[in-house]
Amino acid sequence: MLVWLVRAASLLLAFMILADFTVWFVGSRQLLDSPEPPPPDWIVVPGASVRRDGSLSRIMTQRMEAALLSARAWPQSRILLSGTSIQGGYSEPDAMGKWMLHQGIPMERIVLDRQGVDTRSTIRNLGEPGGSIVVVSQSWHLPRAVWSARWRGWSVRGLAAETDPPKLRQILREHLVRVVYTLAP
Repeated sequence: MLVWLVRAASLLLAFMILADFTVWFVGSRQLLDSPEPPPPDWIVVPGASVRRDGSLSRIMTQRMEAALLSARAWPQSRILLSGTSIQGGYSEPDAMGKWMLHQGIPMERIVLDRQGVDTRSTIRNLGEPGGSIVVVSQSWHLPRAVWSARWRGWSVRGLAAETDPPKLRQILREHLVRVVYTLAP
């Protein structure tokens, strides 16, 4: 019995390592360090924390600064600001939109996705694939976001936002969620 449990655990571990590596490898192949041609149809910014006063967290600020550079480099691209929004209060997309407006980006270019509760739903909420997207996020998150968009059929690149070294919980979460994404993209 113990031999079967060890074999099963070994197979599960091997699957998890292979799945994690696959998502990382496929997603990492289309990453940019700065906005470069050709311009995408969409600049997609997944949500991250917003403070109670509506100000952006450090991770969100880093994403938004990279998205702003992209918006200025690609003035014809639309911008999807996605995240969690709770009626009557907390809203990542609203805070992101206000930040972009304050930086001079016109509202006509911005689409707020208030149902972007995770990376998959952000990509899904773009609708049927057609055209190209650039996802703006931290380098440790981008492989999963790019994988998800490619899986849905988008022509996708990722643009890395400046980042602090990821925390251990962020690294562990990414490894686990990459495995989940291979099972249910």
